[in-house]
Amino acid sequence: MKWTLMVHRKCSNIACYGDTGRYPLAITLSQQVISYHNRLVNLDAAGVPALVRHAFVEQRQSNLPWYRNMNSLLQRAGHTGQSLANPKEMRAKLQSCFDTIWNEQRLCSSKLTYYNSLKVTPKIAFEPFLNLHDHESRRSVMKLRSSSHRLNCETARYSTEKDLAKKGVTTAWEKRCEFCTSDEALPFCHLPFYDTIVEDERHVLIACPRF
Repeated sequence: MKWTLMVHRKCSNIACYGDTGRYPLAITLSQQVISYHNRLVNLDAAGVPALVRHAFVEQRQSNLPWYRNMNSLLQRAGHTGQSLANPKEMRAKLQSCFDTIWNEQRLCSSKLTYYNSLKVTPKIAFEPFLNLHDHESRRSVMKLRSSSHRLNCETARYSTEKDLAKKGVTTAWEKRCEFCTSDEALPFCHLPFYDTIVEDERHVLIACPRF
Protein backbone atom coordinates (compact mmCIF):
# COMPACT_ATOMS: atom_id res chain seq x y z
CA MET A 1 0.00 0.00 0.00
CA LYS A 2 2.80 2.42 0.86
CA TRP A 3 4.54 1.52 -2.38
CA THR A 4 1.37 2.44 -4.27
CA LEU A 5 1.10 5.73 -2.36
CA MET A 6 4.82 6.33 -3.03
CA VAL A 7 5.56 7.20 0.59
CA HIS A 8 8.32 6.00 2.89
CA ARG A 9 7.94 2.59 4.50
CA LYS A 10 7.95 4.29 7.91
CA CYS A 11 5.00 6.50 6.98
CA SER A 12 2.17 6.18 9.52
CA ASN A 13 0.08 3.03 8.99
CA ILE A 14 -2.86 4.80 10.59
CA ALA A 15 -2.81 7.56 7.97
CA CYS A 16 -2.38 5.11 5.11
CA TYR A 17 -5.33 2.97 6.18
CA GLY A 18 -7.45 6.01 6.99
CA ASP A 19 -6.94 7.74 3.63
CA THR A 20 -7.17 4.72 1.33
CA GLY A 21 -10.25 3.22 2.98
CA ARG A 22 -8.49 -0.15 3.12
CA TYR A 23 -8.20 -2.65 5.94
CA PRO A 24 -5.29 -5.01 6.77
CA LEU A 25 -5.09 -7.97 4.42
CA ALA A 26 -5.92 -10.39 7.24
CA ILE A 27 -9.30 -8.68 7.69
CA THR A 28 -9.94 -8.29 3.96
CA LEU A 29 -9.43 -12.03 3.39
CA SER A 30 -11.08 -13.15 6.63
CA GLN A 31 -14.39 -13.96 4.92
CA GLN A 32 -12.73 -16.46 2.57
CA VAL A 33 -10.62 -17.94 5.38
CA ILE A 34 -13.61 -18.41 7.69
CA SER A 35 -15.62 -19.98 4.86
CA TYR A 36 -12.77 -22.46 4.33
CA HIS A 37 -12.66 -23.20 8.07
CA ASN A 38 -16.41 -23.89 8.08
CA ARG A 39 -15.96 -26.29 5.16
CA LEU A 40 -13.30 -28.20 7.08
CA VAL A 41 -15.52 -28.39 10.17
CA ASN A 42 -18.37 -29.80 8.06
CA LEU A 43 -16.03 -32.37 6.46
CA ASP A 44 -14.92 -33.51 9.91
CA ALA A 45 -18.49 -33.69 11.19
CA ALA A 46 -19.49 -35.82 8.19
CA GLY A 47 -16.46 -38.08 8.62
CA VAL A 48 -15.40 -37.62 5.00
CA PRO A 49 -12.22 -39.67 4.38
CA ALA A 50 -10.35 -36.82 2.70
CA LEU A 51 -6.72 -35.90 3.24
CA VAL A 52 -7.63 -32.29 4.00
CA ARG A 53 -9.95 -33.47 6.79
CA HIS A 54 -7.15 -35.50 8.42
CA ALA A 55 -4.84 -32.49 8.18
CA PHE A 56 -7.50 -30.35 9.89
CA VAL A 57 -7.93 -32.89 12.69
CA GLU A 58 -4.16 -32.92 13.21
CA GLN A 59 -4.12 -29.11 13.37
CA ARG A 60 -6.88 -29.16 16.00
CA GLN A 61 -5.47 -31.95 18.14
CA SER A 62 -1.95 -30.50 18.22
CA ASN A 63 -3.19 -26.90 18.37
CA LEU A 64 -0.89 -26.03 15.49
CA PRO A 65 -0.37 -22.40 14.35
CA TRP A 66 -3.05 -22.30 11.63
CA TYR A 67 -5.77 -23.69 13.89
CA ARG A 68 -4.63 -21.56 16.83
CA ASN A 69 -4.59 -18.39 14.75
CA MET A 70 -7.98 -19.26 13.28
CA ASN A 71 -9.48 -19.56 16.76
CA SER A 72 -7.86 -16.30 17.79
CA LEU A 73 -9.38 -14.57 14.76
CA LEU A 74 -12.85 -15.91 15.54
CA GLN A 75 -12.58 -14.97 19.22
CA ARG A 76 -11.52 -11.46 18.33
CA ALA A 77 -14.64 -11.18 16.19
CA GLY A 78 -16.74 -12.27 19.17
CA HIS A 79 -17.55 -15.81 17.99
CA THR A 80 -18.52 -18.15 20.85
CA GLY A 81 -17.78 -21.37 18.99
CA GLN A 82 -21.23 -22.88 19.63
CA SER A 83 -22.06 -22.90 15.92
CA LEU A 84 -20.39 -22.19 12.59
CA ALA A 85 -19.37 -18.57 12.16
CA ASN A 86 -21.07 -16.42 9.56
CA PRO A 87 -18.11 -15.31 7.38
CA LYS A 88 -19.65 -12.04 6.23
CA GLU A 89 -20.76 -11.13 9.75
CA MET A 90 -17.36 -12.03 11.21
CA ARG A 91 -15.54 -9.81 8.71
CA ALA A 92 -17.87 -6.91 9.53
CA LYS A 93 -17.12 -7.36 13.25
CA LEU A 94 -13.37 -7.48 12.62
CA GLN A 95 -13.63 -4.28 10.59
CA SER A 96 -15.58 -2.66 13.42
CA CYS A 97 -12.89 -3.71 15.94
CA PHE A 98 -10.18 -2.32 13.68
CA ASP A 99 -12.14 0.95 13.27
CA THR A 100 -12.15 1.39 17.06
CA ILE A 101 -8.43 0.64 17.42
CA TRP A 102 -7.59 2.87 14.44
CA ASN A 103 -9.55 5.80 15.85
CA GLU A 104 -8.00 5.46 19.34
CA GLN A 105 -4.45 5.32 17.98
CA ARG A 106 -5.13 8.19 15.59
CA LEU A 107 -6.27 10.48 18.41
CA CYS A 108 -3.42 9.46 20.73
CA SER A 109 -0.65 9.99 18.17
CA SER A 110 1.24 13.28 18.59
CA LYS A 111 2.67 12.74 15.10
CA LEU A 112 -0.81 12.89 13.56
CA THR A 113 -1.98 16.19 15.05
CA TYR A 114 -2.21 17.83 11.63
CA TYR A 115 -3.78 14.70 10.12
CA ASN A 116 -6.48 14.69 12.80
CA SER A 117 -7.32 18.32 12.04
CA LEU A 118 -7.96 17.34 8.40
CA LYS A 119 -9.77 14.06 9.02
CA VAL A 120 -13.17 15.64 9.58
CA THR A 121 -15.01 12.33 9.30
CA PRO A 122 -13.46 10.02 11.92
CA LYS A 123 -13.61 6.86 9.85
CA ILE A 124 -11.52 4.86 7.41
CA ALA A 125 -12.52 6.15 4.00
CA PHE A 126 -11.05 6.84 0.57
CA GLU A 127 -9.94 10.47 0.32
CA PRO A 128 -10.60 12.46 -2.91
CA PHE A 129 -7.00 13.69 -3.23
CA LEU A 130 -5.98 10.14 -4.21
CA ASN A 131 -7.83 10.71 -7.51
CA LEU A 132 -5.23 13.29 -8.56
CA HIS A 133 -3.71 12.20 -11.87
CA ASP A 134 -0.32 13.71 -11.15
CA HIS A 135 1.68 11.16 -9.13
CA GLU A 136 3.97 13.73 -7.52
CA SER A 137 1.04 15.90 -6.40
CA ARG A 138 -0.70 12.91 -4.88
CA ARG A 139 2.51 11.82 -3.15
CA SER A 140 3.18 15.32 -1.79
CA VAL A 141 -0.33 15.64 -0.34
CA MET A 142 -0.07 12.23 1.31
CA LYS A 143 3.32 13.05 2.82
CA LEU A 144 2.05 16.37 4.15
CA ARG A 145 -1.15 14.88 5.62
CA SER A 146 0.70 12.04 7.35
CA SER A 147 3.62 14.24 8.54
CA SER A 148 5.99 12.03 6.58
CA HIS A 149 8.18 14.94 5.54
CA ARG A 150 11.39 16.78 6.41
CA LEU A 151 9.91 19.92 7.96
CA ASN A 152 11.57 20.96 11.22
CA CYS A 153 8.49 20.19 13.29
CA GLU A 154 9.01 16.54 12.34
CA THR A 155 12.81 16.23 12.24
CA ALA A 156 13.10 17.89 15.68
CA ARG A 157 11.06 15.02 17.08
CA TYR A 158 14.15 12.82 16.82
CA SER A 159 16.58 15.20 18.52
CA THR A 160 17.83 13.74 21.80
CA GLU A 161 18.60 15.66 24.99
CA LYS A 162 22.28 15.06 24.27
CA ASP A 163 21.94 16.60 20.80
CA LEU A 164 20.13 19.66 22.19
CA ALA A 165 22.69 20.15 24.97
CA LYS A 166 25.53 19.91 22.48
CA LYS A 167 23.97 22.62 20.31
CA GLY A 168 22.84 24.68 23.30
CA VAL A 169 19.28 24.94 22.03
CA THR A 170 15.78 23.82 22.97
CA THR A 171 13.36 21.51 21.18
CA ALA A 172 11.28 24.56 20.27
CA TRP A 173 14.31 26.14 18.59
CA GLU A 174 14.91 22.96 16.58
CA LYS A 175 11.33 23.19 15.30
CA ARG A 176 11.67 26.82 14.19
CA CYS A 177 11.23 28.01 10.63
CA GLU A 178 14.78 28.97 9.66
CA PHE A 179 13.52 31.38 7.00
CA CYS A 180 11.18 33.31 9.32
CA THR A 181 13.40 33.21 12.44
CA SER A 182 16.62 35.19 12.72
CA ASP A 183 19.67 33.49 14.25
CA GLU A 184 19.96 36.58 16.45
CA ALA A 185 17.04 35.21 18.45
CA LEU A 186 19.05 32.16 19.57
CA PRO A 187 20.13 33.65 22.95
CA PHE A 188 16.46 34.11 23.85
CA CYS A 189 15.25 30.62 22.93
CA HIS A 190 15.64 29.38 26.54
CA LEU A 191 13.41 32.11 27.96
CA PRO A 192 9.88 31.05 28.95
CA PHE A 193 8.21 33.90 27.05
CA TYR A 194 10.02 33.18 23.77
CA ASP A 195 7.49 32.23 21.09
CA THR A 196 8.98 30.17 18.27
CA ILE A 197 7.68 30.34 14.71
CA VAL A 198 7.34 26.61 14.14
CA GLU A 199 7.98 25.19 10.68
CA ASP A 200 4.91 22.98 10.53
CA GLU A 201 2.35 22.13 7.86
CA ARG A 202 0.07 25.09 8.50
CA HIS A 203 2.96 27.58 8.55
CA VAL A 204 4.33 26.23 5.27
CA LEU A 205 0.94 26.27 3.53
CA ILE A 206 -0.37 29.59 4.82
CA ALA A 207 2.27 31.93 6.22
CA CYS A 208 5.84 31.21 5.12
CA PRO A 209 6.94 33.30 2.10
CA ARG A 210 9.66 30.76 1.37
CA PHE A 211 7.09 28.30 0.07
